[in-house]
Amino acid sequence: MSYIYLLGKPCSGKGTIASYMKYEYGFSHFRASKILFQHINEVHGENSEIMQSILNGSHIVTGDEYNHVFLKSLKQINNNNIVFDGYPRELDQLNFLVNHHHPADRKRFLIILEIEDEDVFERYVKRVICKSCDREQTHNSESRCIYCNEISLFKRHDDQLDAIKNRINTYNTIIKSFKNFDYEKYNLAIHVIKVDNFSKTSEIAQNIFYIVKEMN
Repeated sequence: MSYIYLLGKPCSGKGTIASYMKYEYGFSHFRASKILFQHINEVHGENSEIMQSILNGSHIVTGDEYNHVFLKSLKQINNNNIVFDGYPRELDQLNFLVNHHHPADRKRFLIILEIEDEDVFERYVKRVICKSCDREQTHNSESRCIYCNEISLFKRHDDQLDAIKNRINTYNTIIKSFKNFDYEKYNLAIHVIKVDNFSKTSEIAQNIFYIVKEMN
């Protein structure tokens, strides 16, 4: 019974790895961006200032309102094994999560995906998502999903070059604060996995799965 928190720059593979672990190992995929956009669209509107600031990468969502939105969604998941994609993104969110939802029987893992900025930009150009099955992947000439075979690939609305640059700068700043967390107190194991454009999703996911398996 494990919670896996994936942390990394945009295009580091968090969503793809989480999706792989969902379909191959039975984990639930807690996709924070999808939950967040649904909430902001309902409360503030699709064209609201806060929505636009998130899309262009100039704003990272913080505060109790959004923490409780994520917590509410988390409590609706009926699975003891969850991989978190996009939450927590900063130290305050991690503190909130471990203090408000900390089942004693769960092993917790913080997996940091390290990737060079040059590899991020190369991945950004190719990254798309399928409208039908909601899985991220690399664009192909047919625009056909490699998972469900539908011709339904599109570019994420927050995948703009300036937004990616802003999100990288934000990540590089906030990742330093994670050094101040008391990992031992909350029984949270931390692992760093280096990623590049030759890395295979299946191999990274298997590596994470074996780390989790050895600790359980």
